[in-house]
Amino acid sequence: MLEVKITVMRTITYLIDDKEGFRKSLTKEQLNLMNDIKGFKVYYTLHEDEEGIMYQLEDMKGNLLNVNLLNGYEKEYIHKCLDFFCKEQKVSEEYKDFIKILDTPRIIKPSANQRYEIFKDYAELNKIEENVLNYIGFIDKFSNEFETKYNKSCISNPNEFDAFLQNKLLEQTNEMEDEECM
Repeated sequence: MLEVKITVMRTITYLIDDKEGFRKSLTKEQLNLMNDIKGFKVYYTLHEDEEGIMYQLEDMKGNLLNVNLLNGYEKEYIHKCLDFFCKEQKVSEEYKDFIKILDTPRIIKPSANQRYEIFKDYAELNKIEENVLNYIGFIDKFSNEFETKYNKSCISNPNEFDAFLQNKLLEQTNEMEDEECM
């Protein structure tokens, strides 16, 4: 019997901006009192595939943030986004001024552990016997190049990334052979 595996993949990036929400709901006097408050403005990307749900939290400069370091107020927004994502709902009326869904989701950046696992699997598949840890820099370099060139995550597109890596390895092998011939 033929087994068919259906993979559902979806990625949504939420822009959380509490100050923008408050601008729309508070009076000028109340807003003036909030001028000294930093506010909470982040990108929160959720990605679902056959492995489960992954998340990425970034500040407005693209720096990764640890969700465990958020305060309770900030976590409320994160939990609301996760709730909307899991229920496949749009942002509720109550939160629409505070949370927006971006038209183009941000790319999920692989963590060091994910990069290690990607290359470990790649090394085993291609019978590379050298120390896998030596290749973390290789994965970093080419995962960044792949994501920049194709505007796709190597985590979300493993088959395309594998083909991209194969081509890069072939290019490097050809370059080394050319150098040896000179």
